[in-house]
Amino acid sequence: MGNSAYLKKYVENHPNNKMAWYLLGKEYEANGQAGKAHYCYIQAGNVYEAFESSKIPLPEEVLTGYKEGLMKETHRREKRRRFLRKLSLALLIALLMWI
Repeated sequence: MGNSAYLKKYVENHPNNKMAWYLLGKEYEANGQAGKAHYCYIQAGNVYEAFESSKIPLPEEVLTGYKEGLMKETHRREKRRRFLRKLSLALLIALLMWI
């Protein structure tokens, strides 16, 4: 992971260096971070295609994971909203009973 920190810093300083993007993508892929790796491969463009002898893969598994995360987040927000509505109603009823 120490190498990826260096590569991240290098890519920040040299965003047009496609080889650095490719190497950073390889580091992310080795660490199991497919989404970040795919983003780096897109930035690498032709370098990825030259070294891998294939086109950049479609992020199907990345997109499904992203969609699942969005659904969980939406569900969590809705659950919190329902809780806050019930709490507000209970507090309002308690206030009216107190008065």
